[in-house]
Amino acid sequence: MGKTVAGAGVLGRRWIDPNRPDGVQIFIERVYVAGVHLRSGIDEFFAGSNISLALEREPHNPHDRNAIKVIGILTTVFSTRQFHVGYVPREIAQQIVERGFWGRVGADLRMVEWGDYKNLIFDLYGPKGEKNAFFGQEASRKREPRRRKRKVNKEKDAESMGGGALQAAVPPLPDPPPLQPDLTKQAHPPFDAIAIARVAHSSARSVVAWGDALLGRVAGEGNMVVHCFLRCLTLVTIACALLYAVLKVAGVF
Repeated sequence: MGKTVAGAGVLGRRWIDPNRPDGVQIFIERVYVAGVHLRSGIDEFFAGSNISLALEREPHNPHDRNAIKVIGILTTVFSTRQFHVGYVPREIAQQIVERGFWGRVGADLRMVEWGDYKNLIFDLYGPKGEKNAFFGQEASRKREPRRRKRKVNKEKDAESMGGGALQAAVPPLPDPPPLQPDLTKQAHPPFDAIAIARVAHSSARSVVAWGDALLGRVAGEGNMVVHCFLRCLTLVTIACALLYAVLKVAGVF
């Protein structure tokens, strides 16, 4: 249950391990039982190893109608005995009765002292979550975090910061100048097919004249192979010039 410690003014002090039921919380810690030094015949209780406390109303007490007795319970292998060891302090007893907590609170014995004066100390506990009501306080409300609304409209943001009038005084920006036309994307000038045909015809005549002169010289030398090759080259050149002119007119180039 605990250990005995010698100290000033007492012959012994023993701490008792907590022994509270589930679903409760401590309302007041370290409450001294009143009038223990006036009680007699309680030495056996103080010497016991398995002891606890209970509360009992005393409505016919001539001195205090809210009086609550503290009963010491001594449990042994063979029996359970009760001792009237004192009272709950007057102010706490009044608080328990007038605020409707009688029958809903209990006493958990925490320390026993004996020597010049006998003392019993207990924790007063009650239903979990009702401590504020026991002290006459409203239940504390958890403050919900404020969610910052994301503003999309920049004008509303400026007005909320006091910049609405400033924005109204600033003239709007002028419209940007029109873009210059892209010359690279303009249509090509019309193609003069007649001029191309004339150039091709003139080139062909020049090639034919040059070819005939060269062929005549080669023929004079009697080289038929070179003669045929130059004649074919002349014809191919004329054909390429004409083909280019036709494709140009068709818009391929």
